[in-house]
Amino acid sequence: MKTKFLTKKIFIINDGNEKSFTTGGIISENGTILIGCDDRLTPEIIQNMNLPKVTAVLCCDYRRSANAGILNFDESDKYVNGNFCGLLTQPELWWENPDNRWHIYKLRPDDDILPYGTHNVNKVADNGQIIIGDIKITALLTPGDTDYSMSYLVEDEGIKVVFCGGLLYKGGKIPYLYRLTKGIPNQGCEDYHGFLRGIPIWKNSLDIISHADIAIPYLGGVINSLKADIAEFHKNIDELYSNYADISAMNYYFDGWLNDSPGIKIMEQGRERDFPQYVKQIGNQCNVICSKNGNAIAIDCGDADVTDKLISMIERGEIKSVDALYITHYHDDHVNGCEYFRKHFECPIYADETLADVVKNPICYRLPCISPVNVDVTPLADSYSWRWQEFELTSFSFPGQTLYHGGLMVKSDDDDNITFFAGDSFTPTGIDDYCAYNRNLLLPDGGYFKCISILKKYLPDYIINQHVMRAFSFTPEQLEYMEKNLIERIRILSKLSVWDNINYALDEYFIMAYPYEQNKSDDVKLLIRDYADKIKCEIVSPKHTGRKNIYGIRVYIGDIYLCQKSCFIVNS
Repeated sequence: MKTKFLTKKIFIINDGNEKSFTTGGIISENGTILIGCDDRLTPEIIQNMNLPKVTAVLCCDYRRSANAGILNFDESDKYVNGNFCGLLTQPELWWENPDNRWHIYKLRPDDDILPYGTHNVNKVADNGQIIIGDIKITALLTPGDTDYSMSYLVEDEGIKVVFCGGLLYKGGKIPYLYRLTKGIPNQGCEDYHGFLRGIPIWKNSLDIISHADIAIPYLGGVINSLKADIAEFHKNIDELYSNYADISAMNYYFDGWLNDSPGIKIMEQGRERDFPQYVKQIGNQCNVICSKNGNAIAIDCGDADVTDKLISMIERGEIKSVDALYITHYHDDHVNGCEYFRKHFECPIYADETLADVVKNPICYRLPCISPVNVDVTPLADSYSWRWQEFELTSFSFPGQTLYHGGLMVKSDDDDNITFFAGDSFTPTGIDDYCAYNRNLLLPDGGYFKCISILKKYLPDYIINQHVMRAFSFTPEQLEYMEKNLIERIRILSKLSVWDNINYALDEYFIMAYPYEQNKSDDVKLLIRDYADKIKCEIVSPKHTGRKNIYGIRVYIGDIYLCQKSCFIVNS
C-alpha cells in the first residue's frame, strides 16, 4: 500500500491504482485522521508508512466495505452521521432482526454493515465543525450512496479538498449504479420499486460538494476536474433515466411517476385482452389452468388462501384435481403459500432449474423479497416440454424480473393460440427491472435479451403477469423496440460505469457466498458470475464472535482492490 500527499497535510492511501479502494488522510498535530478506512490497514502498517498514530476516523457512511478498518483502530475516535451511529456501535441488533433477513423490500440500509461494533463513536450533523488539533473539518450532509452519507471538507495550502465517499468517481462515473435505488416516501413506493429514483437527491449532493477544488472518493483516486465531472454525470444519468423510463413496467403500476420530467417518452402500451377461457385468476398471484375434464395446474402460490380456494373449487365441482403447481420465481408473494399447499396436495411442484435451489434452500441466499419457506420443487431444464391433458407445456428459463425466474408456455390443442405465464417479468408497458438487486443483468444471451428473444420467437397471444388482471400481448415491432432500448442502454451505461463490464455496476451479487447463512460445519463456496473474470477473493474472519458471526470477503478485480464487498453468516 502506498501514500500520496496532495498537500503538506492531506494524503491518500491505496494500492497505487486509482481504481482501487482509497482511504483519505489528514495529518494533524494530534495524529493521523483517516477518512474511510481500508480494512487491510492496521496500526503497524500506519507506523511503517511513517505516519503518526491514527487518532480519528471520519466515516462517510455506515458501510463495512468503506469502514471495516475502523475495527483495527478501536481506541481512535470515530465520527459518523448520528442516524448511523447504531450501525457502528451495535450492528448485531441489525443482523439479528429478522426484518433485515426475510421479505426484503427495504434496501437501505443493506447488509454492507460491520460484523460487530466499535467504540468511541461521535455523532456529526450537517455543517457541523469537527476540530481535531489544528485541523478544522466541515461535515456536509450529502445523501446518495446511503440515506445519510456525509462528505468532509477541509482546506490546506489554499486548496479545498472534499472527501465524498461513494458519491462520485473520476470522469462523472459511479461504481455501483444499483445504489441509485430509492423509495418514494408517502407514495407507497418502497426501495424495491425505486431503481434510479435516487437521482435527484444524488444530484443535489453533488452540487453541495461542487465548490471544492479536489474530491477524493472511496474508489477512483483524486478528482481534479470536479465541476466538469459532475456536469458529465448529470448529462449521462439523465440519458439513462429517459432510456429506463421508456419501457418500464412501472408505467403500468404507477402511471405518470416515471415520465414526470420533460422529454421523457413512453413506449406504446401492449394490447390487453381477457384471459383465455381455460385460465382462471384466483388471487394472491395464482392463476389456474383448467382442462376440459376438470384437471388443473396452479401457477404460483402467494399465500395459504390459494390452497383454500383450490379446495373450494374442487368442492364446487369447478375442477376435480390439482395435478401440479408451477413456480415462476422465488419471491415471497409467489411462494409463501407453498408449505400449506403441500399439506393438502401431493402433486409435484415444478420450477425452472435456475431458481430451484433458491426456493428449496432460501437460507443459503440473501435476495430481495426472499421468503424463509422451503419448497421441495422438481427442477425443469430450459425448454423442457411435456403433454398434460389437451395442452403442450414448455418451461423456459426466463431471467426477467429476477435472474432466478421461469416462464411457462401453454399451447392448447383446440386452437392455435399460445399463452405465456411470464411471472412478473413484463406488463403491458414493458419490462420489470425496477429493482436492480433482483439481478437484471445485461448479457447478450441472458436477462431480458433472452426473455424478449423467446417472446419474439413464439409471439404469444396471451402474456399473463400474476399481478395484472388481464392478459396482454406485444407486436413484433414492440418487442424489437424493447430490444433496441436495451442495446442503447448498454451504450449509455458504458459512459457511467467504472468497469469494463457494465454488469459490475448493476449487480450487487456478482460474487456471493454459498450458503449465505450457515452452521459451523458447513463449507462455504463462492459463486462468481461468469461475466466476472479476473476475480480474486480472501475470506476474513471476525475477531469477535457472537451468536451470528459475520465473515467478510475481500474482493479484487485483477490488481484492483474493491473492499470487503461480500459476506456470509456463520451461526454459533
